[in-house]
Amino acid sequence: MIRPMKKLAIAGLLANIDMIFLYDVTRTIILPPPLSGIEQFDLVGLVAKIIETSLIGILSYRLLSISTETRPARITQKIG
Repeated sequence: MIRPMKKLAIAGLLANIDMIFLYDVTRTIILPPPLSGIEQFDLVGLVAKIIETSLIGILSYRLLSISTETRPARITQKIG
């Protein structure tokens, strides 16, 4: 399996945090008239946010484990 790059993991983490923030803003703050009013909470949206929150936890854990992993020592043997 290909290891994720650290920059890609950070980008995914920040993107999910931003999506949760935007979800909360659009449902709690009255937006200006061209953008309409407050949206309603719905079951599908809440389930999606629970999954995204879980993904943030998983990505954070993986990001920490990637940065603290040590590479195994390479063993070389001379023949001859």
